[in-house]
Amino acid sequence: MSFSRRSGIAGTEGWIAPEMMLGNRSTTCAVDVFSLGCVYYFVLTNGSHPFGESFRRQANILTGEYDLSKLSDEKWSTSKALIEKMISVEHTHRPTTLAILKHPMFWPTDKTLNFLQDVSDRVDKESFDSAILASIERNRLDIVRNNWYDYLDVQVNYFFTFISFL
Repeated sequence: MSFSRRSGIAGTEGWIAPEMMLGNRSTTCAVDVFSLGCVYYFVLTNGSHPFGESFRRQANILTGEYDLSKLSDEKWSTSKALIEKMISVEHTHRPTTLAILKHPMFWPTDKTLNFLQDVSDRVDKESFDSAILASIERNRLDIVRNNWYDYLDVQVNYFFTFISFL
């Protein structure tokens, strides 16, 4: 017998938001965002669940004990940050579906490149003592992750290499 049939909770065991398991009947779209975060992780990691093996999942969901380490590679940092918010135990901390759709994880390559160009242009226009530049400098390792060329698409990296020879 399914968990939902025994408990009266709609959904699939191991994918249900904690507030549903705790009997909160005034649920919002945040329960779907929670499940979607679990599904995103499952897809990106080829079948792993953020809350562990099936026999511990329900307990881990209720206590907020998750493991996103399979997204520890730098190429997944944007996805990891989004999923972490989506599977928050506190439903008010989860993003809206509109915010998820606007997240950089779903940006096409041209939008990402345009964003990088816009940021670069903005930085060039700032004065030396600007608060924006001070913040970027203070957080430089988080922003550029040591050598930012390592994180650019191969074609973009090729373009920068080609320009440097001109």
